[in-house]
Amino acid sequence: MAMQPLTQAIHDKMANDTGTGGLVPMLESGASSIFMYAPVPSASRRPFVVWAHSSTAHPVDTKNSSGREVTRLIGCYDNSTGTYDTVEAIAERIRYLFHRQILTVTGYTMILAEAHGPIIAPADDQMTDYVRMVTPSTPVLAPFGLLVPVRWILTD
Repeated sequence: MAMQPLTQAIHDKMANDTGTGGLVPMLESGASSIFMYAPVPSASRRPFVVWAHSSTAHPVDTKNSSGREVTRLIGCYDNSTGTYDTVEAIAERIRYLFHRQILTVTGYTMILAEAHGPIIAPADDQMTDYVRMVTPSTPVLAPFGLLVPVRWILTD
């Protein structure tokens, strides 16, 4: 399945962060722990990173150009083992990868990249649909997650 240009750029940025201190070495299963869809397969090893869709997408049009503002929530999940060090390091790395970092997106010019957080992701089934979608249903250890909201403005 082909990815849309922004999704491809986000995936490539994370999957190619392989050096010392990079995102991929922090994930036990490497780049195969980066998901662009939900639900995440229940057999997936934690920690993992997931974003399923845009949380917001608005037109940013002017008289002479068209574009859009897109915000995605990038979730970082691990087992709750009493320490948040791993998931926090992953979330901080994701923030570093995207805050004020212009991506090459086929067919678009990126004019803004802004990452916030990380913020705590609700992680039980009584909370948001987003977390229900991304959290595997296996009753191992309760997931702990952080979200990194990232906002991009692109013009065509």
